[in-house]
Amino acid sequence: LASLLLAEGFHFYDGDQDIAEGQTGETLTGPVTVGRARWTEFADTAWYDGQKSEFTLTTAEQLAGLAKLVNGGNDFDGKTVKLGVDIDLSAHDWAPIGMFFGEFDGQGHAITGMNVTGDWEYAGLFSVCRSTIHDLTLSGNVSVARTSGTACVGGLAGFVYGGAIEVYNVLFTGTVSLAGRDGMVGGLVGEMEASDTTLSNCAALAEVSVGPVGSPAGVRNVYIV
Repeated sequence: LASLLLAEGFHFYDGDQDIAEGQTGETLTGPVTVGRARWTEFADTAWYDGQKSEFTLTTAEQLAGLAKLVNGGNDFDGKTVKLGVDIDLSAHDWAPIGMFFGEFDGQGHAITGMNVTGDWEYAGLFSVCRSTIHDLTLSGNVSVARTSGTACVGGLAGFVYGGAIEVYNVLFTGTVSLAGRDGMVGGLVGEMEASDTTLSNCAALAEVSVGPVGSPAGVRNVYIV
């Protein structure tokens, strides 16, 4: 069965991490799930030059490269990332961009077909960001089923925090859901923290749901923002 699933393009995941071929059961922390391949497995990071402060992304692979770089520890503090074209993410599942501290300028472009599924603590296009994000249209599905701990889940980001930052001119359409544990869920942002962080001229045309679907435990203390 495992060989058949892998041949059909599915991957096994240990929590948020792709299980490498040959990894033994003793090294797994769980939960182990099966899902479609994620974009980070097709990431293009060749565009990145640490000496530069501004980058324009024009492919889904390059956007996945941003996720790979950030999730590898590069927070892009002091740097600006722009979209040069509309980007379709429907071919693979999306792994959220992690701790992002740069500026993300959509330049009026759209990211469509985003699909985030799994046991994520923070989930959206971004997981956690302390950054200005603007002029972006985003559509897709963010579906989290937690087995332990809490979660922050939104279409754009799970958690936005810290300092004089802005999120403006952003539209999300799609679905956002959380099952299994406590959490904060929003159409656009799961949780926003900091008195000087502003959200303006934004909208979420989203179906937001919470409940025990796909999980043995119900959802408690969920705040929809």
